[in-house]
Amino acid sequence: MLQGLFLGSLLVIGSASVLGWQLGDRYRKRRQQLEDIRLALQVLITEIEYGQVPLPEALQQAAKVRPGIGSKVLFKTADILLEKTGQTPRDAWKEALNQEATNTVLHTEDIDILLGLSVSLGASNTKDQLRYFKLTIQRLERMIEEASMAEASGVRLFRYLGVLGGILLVLLSI
Repeated sequence: MLQGLFLGSLLVIGSASVLGWQLGDRYRKRRQQLEDIRLALQVLITEIEYGQVPLPEALQQAAKVRPGIGSKVLFKTADILLEKTGQTPRDAWKEALNQEATNTVLHTEDIDILLGLSVSLGASNTKDQLRYFKLTIQRLERMIEEASMAEASGVRLFRYLGVLGGILLVLLSI
């Protein structure tokens, strides 16, 4: 009987700890996803500025640099532009971003910054588009800073809460 109680207690504490680690991991993933998107946009800027290629091709080239959410959004946007005749870059970007956003831990304000980029995408000259990209990257860098600060406290907090919550459940059940 004592072994069962001990084993059950370990199971509860372990489960609560795993839950705490998973919740804390969302903070780390958000920062990583924001950094990934920033890198993808920086590569896209380079492709547009120096490559002088059509937008779908620039999107595909930039997406090949590093796998991640940024790459997925760029590939999806390029696919939409190539497959759907008459689709504007603005609508393709929004559609791709909305489809891929469901697979992320990004906050609404992160998505809103990226949706704001669609205003200039394909609707203005190269110089203006690059200006919008750089502005978006600056905004993403601020969000990355915020995410890093939240990660520093949030990861540790949820990990401790998981372990301590499991211990509390065991103590309350005895």
